Amino acid sequence: MGGAAEDRIDYFERMLADNPTGFLVLANEYGKAGRFEDEAGVLERVEVAAKSCQDLLGQVATARRVYVIWRPSNELFDDETA
Repeated sequence: MGGAAEDRIDYFERMLADNPTGFLVLANEYGKAGRFEDEAGVLERVEVAAKSCQDLLGQVATARRVYVIWRPSNELFDDETA
């Protein structure tokens, strides 16, 4: 393979720094070019990133629930905010 397919792959590899969603496009281009190991590697990176985001969002959701349950009532702080 070569030519246009490699040019597109080079383009998407450079684009990743500015646009992380480009990983999926890059994986697709690797697949089109028959570079299946590279395609799998990129998809593994996407999977790891998605898992990290999912974990972080779960932590944020938990923190919000705890805050709502334990937040002080406004009555306790009326003197401080006046």
